[in-house]
This record gives sequence, C-alpha cells and structure tokens, in this order.
Amino acid sequence: QRLYVHPLTGKLYVAEGDCGVMKAFNQLVEIDPATGRTKLIDLPMGAEDMCFDLNGWMYLRTDTVVARYEMSTWREIPWDYGEELEHHSYGMGAKGANLAAGLVTPGHRSFNFWHLGGMAVSPKGHLLVTTCNGHQMANAPEWKRGEARFDYKGKKYEPNIYAGRMRWGEFHIFDKHGKAVYQDVVPGIGHCNGVGLDGDDNVYMMIASRRLINGKPTDPALPRDASGTLTKVPPGKAKVLSAGTGIPVPLPGSDRPKRPMDIAGYVTGWIEGAQWFYGGLGFCTPGGCVCWNSRFNMDYFNRSFAPETMHYSVAVLDSAGNLILRVGKYGNVDDGKPLSTGGTTTGIGQSVPPSPRSIGGDEVALFYPAYVASATDRRLFIADAGNARIVSVKLDYYATEKVSLK
Repeated sequence: QRLYVHPLTGKLYVAEGDCGVMKAFNQLVEIDPATGRTKLIDLPMGAEDMCFDLNGWMYLRTDTVVARYEMSTWREIPWDYGEELEHHSYGMGAKGANLAAGLVTPGHRSFNFWHLGGMAVSPKGHLLVTTCNGHQMANAPEWKRGEARFDYKGKKYEPNIYAGRMRWGEFHIFDKHGKAVYQDVVPGIGHCNGVGLDGDDNVYMMIASRRLINGKPTDPALPRDASGTLTKVPPGKAKVLSAGTGIPVPLPGSDRPKRPMDIAGYVTGWIEGAQWFYGGLGFCTPGGCVCWNSRFNMDYFNRSFAPETMHYSVAVLDSAGNLILRVGKYGNVDDGKPLSTGGTTTGIGQSVPPSPRSIGGDEVALFYPAYVASATDRRLFIADAGNARIVSVKLDYYATEKVSLK
C-alpha cells in the first residue's frame, strides 16, 4: 500500500497493485483524513508510480514515460519537451492512454518486472525519476530483451563507464518543461526504495543496501540483515563504486578507496561524495527479488520520514541526517494510546480529539510499517501492513510561537 498525499487538499491516496503483475495500479483509494471517508479513483493511465507537485498536478509513470494531469478534469499537462504517444501502457492489464506530450525517459522495462526506484518533484518543479538501463540487455538473446519483447523503450542513453560502476539504472532530473537538468545524477547506483529531491537538487535515496560502520555490519550476529540505507548526495558531485565483479569494468584493488566500505547488499562498496548515511531502514534486501520493499518520504522542510520496519517505528530525520523523533513502537491494534505528537493517531475512519499535552511518538502501535507519506507538518500516514491498517498521526511541535509580519 504505497501512500501519497495531495499537497493542496491533504487527502491521502493509496496505491495497491492491481495490474502489471501487481507492480502497477489502475485505481487509487482516496481517503479524507478528517472524516475517514473513502472512494475509488480511476486513473487515466495505469501507473507504476506517482507523485504530486505543489500545483497539485499528479505525475503518473510507466516504466519509460512520465505523464502529468490536473486531477479535477484529468486534463493532461503536456511537457514542452514531451512526445506524442498512442495508447501508451505499462502493459499486462494496465490501462493505456493517448498522450499529447509524455516525457520519455532513458532506459527500458525493468528486469523481471521489478518495481523501479521511485520519483519525486521538488518545490521548484524539478522532477527526479529513476530508470532501468542495465548493461545485461546488450548481451541477452533477442527474445529475452525486455525492451524488444514488449517494445517498451525509452530514449537511448549511454552512461559514462568507469571502473567499479554498476549498471542497473540511472537517476535523471528534468525541469518543469521536461528538459534534462542533470543526467545520470548519481552514477553507479543500484536499486532504491524511494527517492527525494530538495529545492537545491540534492538527491535523497533509500538504497537497497545495509549500512556498514567502519566496514562492518552493525549486528554481526544477525543471520540476514534486510535493512536499507538512506543517504543524501549533492547533484552531479557523487558516484558509487561497487566492489562486485558482475559489472562492465570491475574495480581493481589498487583503485579502491582507502577507507572501509559504506554499504553492502544490492550494491556493496562506496558512495563518494555522500553527505551522510542513516541505516537500519525498511525491508530492502531480502534476496534476489525486490518485490518485498518499503518507501521513505520527504516533506517540504526537507525532513525524511523513513520506516524502520524491523524496529516497528518510523524515523524522522532533518536535512543533515540527524534523528529528530521516532514515531511508533511494537504493538497491535489494541495497544498504544489514541494520542501522538500533539494530536491524533487513529486508524482511518476513527476520530480522536487532539491534545496539546502529548508530545512523544511512542504512543503509536505498529507491527510492519513499510510505507509512509507526510503532509509536511500536519499529518504522517503509515501503512502498517502487520496490523492491516493505515494509521494517521497528527503532527505538532513541542513549542510554537506566532510572529506578526508588517
């Protein structure tokens, strides 16, 4: 249950896989957090992912195209650098649409129909989108090439190859017209579980690799650490070096950074230029399949809300990677108090009056919080699959002050 919040209305939208081998959705569940009322929303195009910008425009993506719409009329908002497409679709039961000017991204259909790494729109309207563009396609038999078999191709893009570069996909940033601002903005990155973009085009990403401290796992006794790592990198000033061998040009031992590795998992190696790391997040690296995953979310104050699935909580980080607060603790629907962080925390459909006395985050009972979405400093929504519910947490501050402006 991926979650998305409309920035103008505050309404919550829930995406549950209903097509594209459950990697895409034709419908959304719209929830009014004030009343708990729900209704189904039919989309004009089946999407693998979506997001909103500050105008309230909805961005829908397939594997290779991003289209945007005005929700009240479902009028397409064409990209100046877009392309006309007929009956474009994610396929396999996903609804197709005729697009006047869809933004065609580099790459091709993801391998094994995996979900892609995420997308986000910054406050100034820049779009960060992940793509799949693996080198394995060049050597695969014709019938196994995803882009040939399904004819779902993006724009041709040949990234810069260097020793230690993994080739799975890329991150690209486009402006509000659809013109590329940064191509291959974090070279060498592998699979991610959500991305974010701030007003300065800094990239936030939850990598499907566990955090290493001084080159060692945080818990050596843990048989399998399936957590991921959130990190922040400046645009065009970072690159990933992989210690793996199944890449186009393996990294020689003599060229390896003279420091312990940063991450291990889907990518094992170093992230040069990263500003900070925060590990222990989500459920990101269970094995060879990435169907099991989680997502983090950013608000408009550049705070990250990241699920700590194996800790039954959600971490709230500032833009420097510092932990501000944890929301949630282990429990079921009968546990916890109906108050949190100065407001309400309820299952959708319930209503509890706010209380200014509650300032903590541990009153929220969680069991498997894999997906989150924030309405900036108003509400945090948590898809707690372990308790089969979505929790709405009303956010507030420890202290507030109003200042008159002349």
